[in-house]
Amino acid sequence: MLTHLGVRDFAIVDNLELALGSGMTVLTGETGAGKSLIVDALELAVGGRASADLVRAGAGAAEVNAVFEPNGAVSGWLVENALDDADGSCVLRRIVGADGRSRAFVNGRPVPVSQLRALGELLVDVHGQHAHQALLKPEAQRALLDDFGVPQELLEQVAALHATLRGLDAEIESLGESGDDPTARLDFLEHQIAELAGEPVEPAALEALDAEQRRLAHAADILDDLGAAREALDADDVGARGAVAAALRRVESAARHDPVLDGARDLLRQCEALLAEADTLLRRHGDAVDTDPQRLDVLERRLAAIHDLARKHRCPAHELHRRLASLREEHERLRGASARLDAIAGERARFLSRYREAAAALGRERAAAAVRLAEGADAVLATLGMAGAGIRFDLRHDAGAAPGPAGCDSVTLVASTNPGQPHLPLSRVASGGELSRIALAVHAVALARTGAATLVFDEVDAGIGGATAEIVGRRMRELGEQRQVLTVTHLPQVAALAHRHVAVRKRQDATGSRSAVEPLDDAGRERELARMLAGVDVTDKTLAHAREMLAAARAGRRRRPTRPAA
Repeated sequence: MLTHLGVRDFAIVDNLELALGSGMTVLTGETGAGKSLIVDALELAVGGRASADLVRAGAGAAEVNAVFEPNGAVSGWLVENALDDADGSCVLRRIVGADGRSRAFVNGRPVPVSQLRALGELLVDVHGQHAHQALLKPEAQRALLDDFGVPQELLEQVAALHATLRGLDAEIESLGESGDDPTARLDFLEHQIAELAGEPVEPAALEALDAEQRRLAHAADILDDLGAAREALDADDVGARGAVAAALRRVESAARHDPVLDGARDLLRQCEALLAEADTLLRRHGDAVDTDPQRLDVLERRLAAIHDLARKHRCPAHELHRRLASLREEHERLRGASARLDAIAGERARFLSRYREAAAALGRERAAAAVRLAEGADAVLATLGMAGAGIRFDLRHDAGAAPGPAGCDSVTLVASTNPGQPHLPLSRVASGGELSRIALAVHAVALARTGAATLVFDEVDAGIGGATAEIVGRRMRELGEQRQVLTVTHLPQVAALAHRHVAVRKRQDATGSRSAVEPLDDAGRERELARMLAGVDVTDKTLAHAREMLAAARAGRRRRPTRPAA
């Protein structure tokens, strides 16, 4: 149960402190006074969306503090998440900066917003002023039905199986993203690999092949050059070896008389030896030069084939070895992918079977819940001035439909607002006031099963009035006998039936507009109800009417409000 709400620098609220108790509490005030802002602040405290727009103009941050008296489920959650406090309290704090960033705290300890939201679902259930419009959406109708009577573990099982199937489908798409038949692609890769592996595409082998081809292609030129070189070395009188030998003899003769020439003599001796060695190498290489035209033809055809392969694979010839390695890697990957695809196909079939079974069980649970919820809502509608009206959930289970996270059911809420009329979609049969009452009836039954100890109704009585408004108020009061109920209303018939009454006022000064709250005593309630009845001009007659409404509400009280069970 919510016992205290503190709001600072939130929209037009600068500083607000509101103490709350059990039973039904109404918030009333002029349009724009800030009644729904209090609900918005509470929603923020329990994990609602944060934005910079929530921060009061000129302030650095907005802050909301909510103090709850926890029941057993909440206390267990706090202990399980190591967020319990020694005094057994539950204090939520939310801060939103002017930059839109927010921080959340539970019992003074920082928590992620997702964790705050999970706790908030156990504490507060909000039925907003646009809930009747949301009820027109099929997904909202299905969610309402699921929250009312479908085991949470079954919903989670279906969602988990769907997530698994999505993961398997994503892997299948990834493995087969080329779009080709894996078998055909493997055959093609094997052909390309064999084609490249049959040629010397490694850099060293390709270089040796190219060098041999050049030698054979220029064998005649090589032999001519070698002959000329040897002639230059050994030609009579003018050959390099003879000239060096003659020079050596003269230096040796001179060195006998001048030791300084020993160095020159040694160099000439080395030169003579090197020239002799060079001549020997030239002779041997000339003897080894091959002029075989048949071998040259073989080499040129092989090199042509290699360059054809390079053009085919759109890469230089010296990169073919990398292309071969890439093809082999793809072949291995695809061969493994083909085996994995076969395994995934079997795995997906098993999970799809389990999904279909779980989805069918979910459909059966929904069908049973739909009957219970419709029967309960019909009974409430009879008390809301719509006797003879009724709702029904049309469920269609498509066992062959593509798997979805919420199963294979389409859910449509249909209604008949008068006896004998067919059940049709809400948008076709219900006026604004009727839709509000249908939404209230459905949510009243659904909320009776929620674990939240605090129920919030934010102007859910829009579009109704008169005797129906009083009936709606009595229904909220009945809920207040079992849970804590916080109601924002413009209807005096509803406000008169509350256990306690808080007025929200908007005050203006030189610095701007501010909202403030004022808990009302009996006299204050009379004046506020009179204002709601008469508007600006409150007369003795409207005050008397207000006193009469309060007296009738007290006389009709069945029992005193009880505190929610711990």
